[in-house]
Amino acid sequence: MPTNKTFQKLKNLTRKLSYFLLFLFLVGNLFILLSGRFYLYKGIYYTYLHGKSGPTLYDEDVFANRFIANDDLFIEDLTLSEGYNSYQFSALDEDSLRDIETASFLVYENNKLVFESYWDEHNRQKLGNSFSVSKTVVGLLIGAAIQDGYIKSIEEPIAKYLPFIEQDNAVKIKHLLWMASGLDWTESGSDPLSKNAEAYYTGKLDELLACSQFKDAPGEKFEYKSGNSQLLGMILKNATGKSVASYAQEKFWTQLGMESDAFWSLDNKDGSEKSFCCLYATSRDFLKLGKLILNKGRHKEKQIIPEDFISQMMMNPEISNDGLPNKAYGMHIWTLNGEVKTVYARGILGQYIIVQPEKNRIIVRTGSQRREKYQIDKKDTSNYYLHDHPKDLFLYLRLAQEICDKQ
Repeated sequence: MPTNKTFQKLKNLTRKLSYFLLFLFLVGNLFILLSGRFYLYKGIYYTYLHGKSGPTLYDEDVFANRFIANDDLFIEDLTLSEGYNSYQFSALDEDSLRDIETASFLVYENNKLVFESYWDEHNRQKLGNSFSVSKTVVGLLIGAAIQDGYIKSIEEPIAKYLPFIEQDNAVKIKHLLWMASGLDWTESGSDPLSKNAEAYYTGKLDELLACSQFKDAPGEKFEYKSGNSQLLGMILKNATGKSVASYAQEKFWTQLGMESDAFWSLDNKDGSEKSFCCLYATSRDFLKLGKLILNKGRHKEKQIIPEDFISQMMMNPEISNDGLPNKAYGMHIWTLNGEVKTVYARGILGQYIIVQPEKNRIIVRTGSQRREKYQIDKKDTSNYYLHDHPKDLFLYLRLAQEICDKQ
């Protein structure tokens, strides 16, 4: 049996642990108060105190949001192929998809839905967080604003639409779209002290972006920074006089035959959309955004986005990426220049809208994990096109090819 000495040791250990935790609590609070990082309270509460390590696919109850309504009178059902859903994953592929917590997987080719599958709580009607897929949606909305005449061109200086930017600032809209503005912004999906974390949890996004500084000359090098997308969202709002969500409803949700309503997370009630992330929609409606890219900005007889804007989105601007020519990013969309040209929107937890124009194919994948990115040595010129692309992307490309081959 435990002796009195053992009990005393446990008591002393418990007391020391309590003092240590109290010390950490006090130091943590002092740091937050002195640094002004009050968003950390919200981040800690909605992650660690809820048994999470970070944002999730279903954070809809964490933030205020703005509703995006579809048009129930003009819902367009996706045409199903003759061999729709006849494909079965191998046990190995099924395990691979489950290992990275896949929620949905859809394949669309030659204007027909070839395959769709859902896992766990996700289903055809379930809305999920887009994360950075929304960056590409914001890019598309810039194109729509050009089509509508709200924005003259991507050559315009951002200072025209953002009053807190000095008039002699050389940054243009195209530099934000290229992720080459030179913005001073710490990009991280895991660092709670990064600008990303602050932007995700703060209730004062506009104030955060109004303090934007640019540390490098624009138009020279690719640096993926969510602040660029948030600035684009502010440009959209000021140019159109409409919120980002309202404009997305007008241009996409009521014109593309979306099946379901959607919503966009805000920084606070009646506040600003998080343009860099957090559009919630169904997988089928994400696919319809892919159709708009595949069809060069056109839906039926209407040109919603200029065709040349879509073409520019898919091209790699002549800027550097880690010291080499940029081959991985276009205008707010990722580009894979392999045997088949592939462009795609992607989110941090493995959200994808993948478009392969040559194959007339769209792939949508959502989930809660993705694989690490390829890090290719600069000297390996034959494989460098893989650099910066997540390894799971190639699983989806292979599976889609197998599915379509068996049609």
